Amino acid sequence: MIKAVDREGGEIPITRIAEKEKALFRAERPTCLAAVRCEWGGRVETTRGKKLMTRQEAEKQGFKVLKAFTSTQTSKTMFAETTAISNPLGLVFEVVPLKSPYRLGPDEPLEVKLLFDGAPLKHAVVSLNDQTRTETDAQGIARFAVKQSGRQLIAAKHIVPVKDNSEIDYLKFMTFFIFEAK
Repeated sequence: MIKAVDREGGEIPITRIAEKEKALFRAERPTCLAAVRCEWGGRVETTRGKKLMTRQEAEKQGFKVLKAFTSTQTSKTMFAETTAISNPLGLVFEVVPLKSPYRLGPDEPLEVKLLFDGAPLKHAVVSLNDQTRTETDAQGIARFAVKQSGRQLIAAKHIVPVKDNSEIDYLKFMTFFIFEAK
């Protein structure tokens, strides 16, 4: 799944171009915000590292499986100012800035809401540039002081345990928000 949004928040049609070992995406007009979801399917942690296969496939190949899971990653990248930045895009796991990072005043923190299945995710660890970590409050809001210019990455992970399933132990979700600080 891929979505693209223009300055006014309107959705932009995207064309996917498949190439060897990569895919390109072309928008019909300037894109201010793009979002993608990747479903990675079955994964296992084994005594010999992570493998992109199901528990059954791993055990058949002789691996000792420590944990089995599925992995879903979502990402949003802000390329330019858009009125839609504070609106959820309907991703299963999503970082939603409460205000455009481009409109922050000096020393004003960036506040983001972390949503899982459309609801605020409380007490989740969120990081900025893999250096600064904070936890969301009861409303799913995290606050960061963006102290340097350049590309910024906000990331979070959420694990949902699975019961009574011999193939997987949990569902793993990761989400990212990328923007350029002035």
